[in-house]
Amino acid sequence: MVMKEPSQGGYDQFSDLKLCQGIILVLLYVDDMIITGSDLDVISILKQDLNHHFEMKDLSTFSYFLGLEVSTASDGYYLSQAAYASDLLSRAGLTDSKPSLLLLSLITHKERAFDTKPFRFEASWTRDPTSHLVVKSAWSHHQSGTPEHMVCWKIDKTRLALRKWNISHFGHIQTRIKQLTNFLDLVQQSEQSTRNLELEKNIRLELDEQCRRKECLWHQKSTLRWRCEGDLNTKFFHLSTIIRRKSNSIDFLKDQSEKWISKREETGDCFNKNFQTFFTSSNPDFPPDLENLIYPMLTASDISMLCEIPSFEEISKVLMNFESLKAPGPGGMPALFFKSY
Repeated sequence: MVMKEPSQGGYDQFSDLKLCQGIILVLLYVDDMIITGSDLDVISILKQDLNHHFEMKDLSTFSYFLGLEVSTASDGYYLSQAAYASDLLSRAGLTDSKPSLLLLSLITHKERAFDTKPFRFEASWTRDPTSHLVVKSAWSHHQSGTPEHMVCWKIDKTRLALRKWNISHFGHIQTRIKQLTNFLDLVQQSEQSTRNLELEKNIRLELDEQCRRKECLWHQKSTLRWRCEGDLNTKFFHLSTIIRRKSNSIDFLKDQSEKWISKREETGDCFNKNFQTFFTSSNPDFPPDLENLIYPMLTASDISMLCEIPSFEEISKVLMNFESLKAPGPGGMPALFFKSY
């Protein structure tokens, strides 16, 4: 509805409107008004009463308001700004352009990072006692199926729980170090007392623990055995991490026609075609005694021993001899996870 200046009286001249039931909502913006509610009869009475005091024009069903286009469907209302966008293009003189469809994702940046970023177990998590409670709680969930399926399912639940715990509780080491440093400066500048000395001691202990966690984090990122080399958390290891990231990518590749390619899809296709050509033969020749090229080297007792199910002590011994952060399994859990929990 469009409302103009009142013909007589003022905006406060309304007749008494008694609503017996339902609810009426009125949205007024300058001279535009939207009326909706649960009782059509009461809406009609309200429109008549307003028309008695104001010069009104009923535009019928709500379809356009403040740049929003409203379309009605069986399952509700749909809002769009197609008309508003067309008006902007017309004002800018771009109506003769060639638009293309663009698929927009409604997933936020944090949700996308949470879903798509590969999981990596952080060694510094083991220094926090609450991580043991998180793992214990996630691992205690029960699932029916084969033992292999149950283990994989429990690892998935644990991975998800650790991810959420890291975001909500653990993953702000640098911020925590800055807060503790500022708090420590404030305590040291205050009046010296037994209480302040004890507080300073506790702050130093927690600050030292946070620094150790940061050191452990960079140790894992650098993938160098710098503990054995005696180096500390220096710029060398920060730089080595950055260099390793850059060296793990192929930016340019020359194909068979001596042409340089740089796009990721073209690079992958080049590798696939090269290996397919290298390992493909149109007329392969198989020798008749191919199965007898390798003679059996194992005795019956050796085969029996290899087929035996390993004991818990054997599995534990092999696990403890693994490199803690080397070659994580398909679930993203390295040997350190099983050693610690």
